[in-house]
Amino acid sequence: MFISMVAFAKIIDHMLGLALGFFHYVELGKITYFYAFFYDITVYPTIAVMFCKLFPRGVAISKLIKYNLFWIIFSFLFESIIAYPFGIMIYTGWKIFPFSLLFYCGAYPVITWYKLFLEKKLGFEKK
Repeated sequence: MFISMVAFAKIIDHMLGLALGFFHYVELGKITYFYAFFYDITVYPTIAVMFCKLFPRGVAISKLIKYNLFWIIFSFLFESIIAYPFGIMIYTGWKIFPFSLLFYCGAYPVITWYKLFLEKKLGFEKK
């Protein structure tokens, strides 16, 4: 799961950050690639691992919706309160609202599906 999240973060960062120029880490020209790499292999996968480790038992759809909403709101607030104001991320074409919020609304359900898929496929279903 960790390796998958590193790959997912790297692809998204490369697509949105480097290729389309929507954002970059810290000030341009100041080891931006190092920070992108650091975030891709530590921060994003760590959040995904926490998301999976705290995942609610059972798969009642109402529980999954509430859990996903919590993480969507948490991620949006984290980005709004920490990443943007402290200059960790510099936005050049990206808007936290609505782009980040919409991204999280898509990303967390995909991570939920991926986790449930892996559990079922690998036989790690929680009883």
